[in-house]
Amino acid sequence: MGLNEMKVGYALGTTWGILYAVCALLFMLVPRPTIGFFNYLFHGIALDPKPIDFGFAIVGLAVSSITAFAIGALFARVYNHFDARR
Repeated sequence: MGLNEMKVGYALGTTWGILYAVCALLFMLVPRPTIGFFNYLFHGIALDPKPIDFGFAIVGLAVSSITAFAIGALFARVYNHFDARR
């Protein structure tokens, strides 16, 4: 059976809201480390060009993989929460 579109919408909306709130809180509490973290994910938030070496790319790969896992796990938990309510 396919995913219920409304449940997936609720799960993704809730997941994104949680992540947005955590991100905002981190920027308020520890702005410099948070910006450093996102530099690994997005190859630099600044609009000016930034050279990327192999080590930077490996760290970025690790950070983005761990982040994707956390997002997927949170998404599944939230989806299962909404699925259990029926």
